Amino acid sequence: MRKWFVIAFVVLLLIYTGCAICVPLGLYGWDAYFKIVGVVGGLASIIGLGAAAFVRIDLLSYDAEAIERLAIAAKEIENKESQIRVASDKIEALEYKKDELEVLVKKASLVLFYKEELNRLYEKLLGLIRKNNELNDIIVTIPEMERQLSKLEGEVDNNPEIRDILSTIQKAKSHRHAELVFNTLLGAISFKL
Repeated sequence: MRKWFVIAFVVLLLIYTGCAICVPLGLYGWDAYFKIVGVVGGLASIIGLGAAAFVRIDLLSYDAEAIERLAIAAKEIENKESQIRVASDKIEALEYKKDELEVLVKKASLVLFYKEELNRLYEKLLGLIRKNNELNDIIVTIPEMERQLSKLEGEVDNNPEIRDILSTIQKAKSHRHAELVFNTLLGAISFKL
């Protein structure tokens, strides 16, 4: 429909221009020119108003389309912002994990270092023990004595007579020990006097 308005407007514009050329050529007079121009001008005005209404409708539809496109663009921007926030949160979480891993790697390195140091010290201790025969004999003898002691204690615990004898010996030792401490203290006090 818009196309017809444009064609009619162009035809009326050509008639208007043609009439303006025909008067000086003497094809008709000024009275006829004014009548034709009045009719053509009126029709052109009506067509122009109709076209303006279509233009306004087009602008309104264009505005509605533009608003719709703006709403879609705003929604897309909002989606992108939420994606950026999610990505930012993930980056922060990854950076935190990275920091944790760095601390764990440092601790693991220290563990390995301490284990190597302990192994080195054990090797050094074994070397010193091997060089010192007396210390080596003591270290070998201690587990054997502990084994024998454990065996004998088991036998003693099963025999009430031996338990009584050991209890008496223990009392005598503690009495002797207390006497020794008392004499030592008494000697120290008398020395000061």
